[in-house]
Amino acid sequence: MKAILFDPFSGASGDMFIAALIDIGADANKIKKAMESSASVEVEVSRTTKKGIAASKVIVRTKKEGSLTFQK
Repeated sequence: MKAILFDPFSGASGDMFIAALIDIGADANKIKKAMESSASVEVEVSRTTKKGIAASKVIVRTKKEGSLTFQK
């Protein structure tokens, strides 16, 4: 039996957690389809590299009209 210990001592956001699952082998397309079919969201999965470290990047956007969004 395989097990994984997840201990986010400082917290973890949902997009970070989903990206980590993809990086350890979860199927990105299955995750995207599951998320988009269960909520009114659009999910974008890509790769990123920062300071020599490569990782998955997940962006989740709402499709709902008039919903709150974060502007940088």
